[in-house]
Amino acid sequence: MSISTRYWFLAGIYMGLIFIQSSIPGDKLPPLPISDKLSHLTEFGILSWLIGKASRTSNKKFLIKQAAIFSIIITILYGISDELHQSFISLREPEVYDVIYDGIGGVLAQGIFLIRRGQKIVTVQPLINTDLARINSRRQRAEGKGQPEEKTSA
Repeated sequence: MSISTRYWFLAGIYMGLIFIQSSIPGDKLPPLPISDKLSHLTEFGILSWLIGKASRTSNKKFLIKQAAIFSIIITILYGISDELHQSFISLREPEVYDVIYDGIGGVLAQGIFLIRRGQKIVTVQPLINTDLARINSRRQRAEGKGQPEEKTSA
């Protein structure tokens, strides 16, 4: 079994565990030692990491940032399906904030991975240079320096 197959298998098993946990009726849920939102953040952060690792190892053409975005999207979609699934379970109801925390967990997991790999998550400098050039260009046009001189006929 290849390393990527192992990670996809682990991600699938982990998704199954989330599904089983979401299938427990509300009155049968054991009390959590941490807040509900922190558990969503952690649980879906782990899922995002597993999906990211699986996608990075299975496709060498997948750039690291592409794999991160892919895993965040899959994590959020699974979070939405998890909340929809809970709507069919007695004494459980879907919450938008749970999906938001699922997504934050996915983003944090991928952000930590990218930072540890030395990847720049967002490149700001080219945006600043482009904006400065645009501002200078507008300023020159307003002062009349950027416009060609008009010829007057005598």
